[in-house]
Amino acid sequence: MKREKKEPVNLTEAEIFRKKVPNYLICFNDHCSRKEQCLRYLVGQYVDDSQLSCRSVNPRHRQVTAGQCPLFRQYQKVLKKRGMTRFYEDMPSRIEHAIRQELIGGYNRRVYYEYRNGHRLLDSEEVDYIVGVCERHGWTAPPVFDSEEEDYLW
Repeated sequence: MKREKKEPVNLTEAEIFRKKVPNYLICFNDHCSRKEQCLRYLVGQYVDDSQLSCRSVNPRHRQVTAGQCPLFRQYQKVLKKRGMTRFYEDMPSRIEHAIRQELIGGYNRRVYYEYRNGHRLLDSEEVDYIVGVCERHGWTAPPVFDSEEEDYLW
């Protein structure tokens, strides 16, 4: 089944956070000194009061109470890449095949195609990984992605 390429939808921040609530580890620690800069706390503010339970950070964990929460996510947007449909255009086929196989092996087939088709955004760590794979196979030209957009580091 072929998936249609989704057009970006301009959602408000509140709508984005509400959509994240069901599948995101959230935080309700009102005593945290970094709560106003933490995505987990900010998303937690959008939990519907009719929801009886949800996945959350343990506010009594020793690192959390000490202000050293390992689950802290900075509330800021970063530039991410979307889509790799023109990624292989200028590559010789032997290099293209080797790179594609290593990326599929590194991510798994489903995740690779979600990145390739633009259904999942690539952050800077993922881009660095892809550049490293290309360089290991002798391709040093900068990778070609379909577009860039801002998103949070969830």
